[in-house]
Amino acid sequence: MQILKLSGQTTVADIAAAAYGLKSNDPALPTAEKNLIAANPALGGNLASLPKNTVVAVPPLNGVAGAGAITVDPIGSAFFARLQNLSAAVNAAAAPRSAPTSTTAPLGTAPGASTTQPTLAQLDFSILQSDLAAFTKLHSS
Repeated sequence: MQILKLSGQTTVADIAAAAYGLKSNDPALPTAEKNLIAANPALGGNLASLPKNTVVAVPPLNGVAGAGAITVDPIGSAFFARLQNLSAAVNAAAAPRSAPTSTTAPLGTAPGASTTQPTLAQLDFSILQSDLAAFTKLHSS
């Protein structure tokens, strides 16, 4: 969803021009105004009663996002925050086990490669940490 904070616009045409980056003589301006009023019924009334910094939803205009609007993605933001928290927690928990020594076995060691099974404390978690970092990077962009 895209939004625009009002900053002194006095007409719906002014808001549409700011939201979509349109000129006053642009033929798309009337459609933009209708879209804004449909998404924000308060714009159909007295704009002078709306305080500065009032947030206005900016719907797409002919499938194109608003040029002067800000994109807000609450679900994506919540997902990213949870992913960051998970990554930090896993890294903190795995840090003491992420420095391989002569007694540790890599986490991905093939079954049967060793005659003794390492305990959880002996496993090397550096592969998990690097995979989680790559996953976080991939899904945060």
